[in-house]
Amino acid sequence: MSVVRHALGSSPRAFCFSPPARVGGALLVGLALLGLTACAPRLPPADLTVINGAEPESLDPALALSIEDLRRDYDAVLLAMGLGKGSALGSNSGALDALTFLRDVKRGRIREIAGPVAVLGGGNTALDAATAALELGARDVYLVYRRSFAEMPAWPAERDRFLGKGGHILILTEPLGNVLDADGRIAGLRIRRTELGEPDSTGRRSPRPVPGTESVLAVRTIIEAIGQEVPDEIRQALSGVQFTRKGLIQVAGNGSWRTSLPRVFAAGDIVNGGSTVVQCVAEGMAAASEMDGMLRQDSN
Repeated sequence: MSVVRHALGSSPRAFCFSPPARVGGALLVGLALLGLTACAPRLPPADLTVINGAEPESLDPALALSIEDLRRDYDAVLLAMGLGKGSALGSNSGALDALTFLRDVKRGRIREIAGPVAVLGGGNTALDAATAALELGARDVYLVYRRSFAEMPAWPAERDRFLGKGGHILILTEPLGNVLDADGRIAGLRIRRTELGEPDSTGRRSPRPVPGTESVLAVRTIIEAIGQEVPDEIRQALSGVQFTRKGLIQVAGNGSWRTSLPRVFAAGDIVNGGSTVVQCVAEGMAAASEMDGMLRQDSN
């Protein structure tokens, strides 16, 4: 949305393609519990929103667009769809994805949670989900994180907010898999203690399993926030766009947001792997400025 508004300053028409329920991104559909709803962009619920002072136009929801369709019909394309697929622990039997959980809470599809809950992860999304579970009435909510507080990427204020509401944080604890009852419902989470070794490529100390420390944490709900990735259908639609070994879109770098395809740019989580809203907006604005410069040069 920030990129579209930026583009309106120099382009007569700017088009934003988005599923109706996700217009506005995480600020609108995933972070309402943090009180950000009023700040989120409010746009008409259309599959294709044209923001140029005119009425929005709708695109047939059944029509699947490819990157070649967009390159053919538009002067420049920015890919900023984020990472809509949560990474799962093992077979993911009965577990909830944190992003889906937060969206369902926002839409009123989940109104209460009974019994103890385990939330896997140490980022802001994990803490958002854990805090939401507490507010929905869960008796005990355990945030399970395999490193220590020093390595936890979540904001300290959010961590303290969760603890202040009565939440529990199990640091140096590695989730191993779900435990199911005879009916296939979640009955617990297998966990193992860890200790920290040398720093990895991220600069954080790597967790190492402590032998003989496996146990079962009795919970009825497991919410996973252990990472995100690009959905398979998005990768298929982006044929010709180069991806990194980590499954993210490869951009030129050194201040450029160009992808491997001419006139196609990318920014945000789908490039950086998941970061704050502020960083993603900044990247999108930088990409928009680069696109604008390219279009101005072409018009001269």
